[in-house]
Amino acid sequence: MVFAYELAFQRYPRYIHVTVTGINSRHAVMRYLEDVRCECIRQDCYRVLIEERLEGPRLDTTDVFVIASEGAMKALGTSGVDRNY
Repeated sequence: MVFAYELAFQRYPRYIHVTVTGINSRHAVMRYLEDVRCECIRQDCYRVLIEERLEGPRLDTTDVFVIASEGAMKALGTSGVDRNY
């Protein structure tokens, strides 16, 4: 599958600088953030500077909220579902 973005990683002593270029869409942002997360795990480095060079209209507030919420749940290892019921 071809994605509408490209990532460039540059490792510095205390952080990873990521440059992302491509099309600004909810799907592309969710995918590239997952790719960044995997690279952080691979390099055992969790300080990241992301430089976006995306083309197209801005994402709306709802999309940004969904992306941030799902990313936070994934980072914490939860699905957002209360399994006590």
